[in-house]
Amino acid sequence: MKLILIYIFIFFLLTFTDSFSKIEDPKVWNNMYNSCIPSAIKGSNGLTPLDAKVYCECIANNGTNNFTIEELILLESQLETLNEDDRVSLMLLNKKTKSMVTNCLSKI
Repeated sequence: MKLILIYIFIFFLLTFTDSFSKIEDPKVWNNMYNSCIPSAIKGSNGLTPLDAKVYCECIANNGTNNFTIEELILLESQLETLNEDDRVSLMLLNKKTKSMVTNCLSKI
């Protein structure tokens, strides 16, 4: 019985630490940053280039610190088929992205 509990504990420990891992791949950070800039500047309510830079650096930093690769792939696959308004809605329904956007907007 103790052995089963030890295995369960190890399983949850490995699962827990993996879900909070930081993405170290600079390509992921660059992709997040480079895809953020055009959408942050676009439109009449867009940010200035300097504000967009600050905002998108914050988004890329938070994204690589708070998401796992699996979460990003799932989120991107959900966004792929949606129009712009539905993408924004989906992003704001996700607790992590909503927190990131709120945090990063407060920095500009």
